[in-house]
Amino acid sequence: MKKSLMLLSLLGLVASLEAGTVCCNYPVTEIQPVYKTVTKLIPSKECWEEEKCILPPSNCQVDPCGATIVSQRCTITKCKTVYNKVQENILVGYNNFAVVCGQKIKKFSKTKLQTIKVTSTY
Repeated sequence: MKKSLMLLSLLGLVASLEAGTVCCNYPVTEIQPVYKTVTKLIPSKECWEEEKCILPPSNCQVDPCGATIVSQRCTITKCKTVYNKVQENILVGYNNFAVVCGQKIKKFSKTKLQTIKVTSTY
């Protein structure tokens, strides 16, 4: 009876080991920054001058000296907003590498890591 109880305990221990998980921290061996290219639209003002011919109202066709005014020329400044495209590389995080059982693994994170935690189920 004692032997069978001991055998069942041992089998239970083996069964629990088979369905377990192991967590290990592996040191990071390499770090690569990861960038994202972002396009920004920078507004600026573009202006130019145009000459316009302005006709006086129909009741004001004579100037104070008695001369007839046909038209007046004036310069008008016009502006429009234009957008210049600027591409910028922005740091979004890091690819952290470690070696586990001879294989290189990678984990992305927003910060540089010292170790990578690996959970193995068996």
